[in-house]
Amino acid sequence: MKTKFDYYYMSPLYEFNYVVLFFVKLYNRIKQRKTSKVTLNE
Repeated sequence: MKTKFDYYYMSPLYEFNYVVLFFVKLYNRIKQRKTSKVTLNE
């Protein structure tokens, strides 16, 4: 059975995909923080 990790390792863009995933997670965290701050202020 092939997992997502196997697919990423085989892919030449593995490192690129990893960086993109990292930034997406970071962006989502910042978005959540901003929205939570807004709701708290209101």
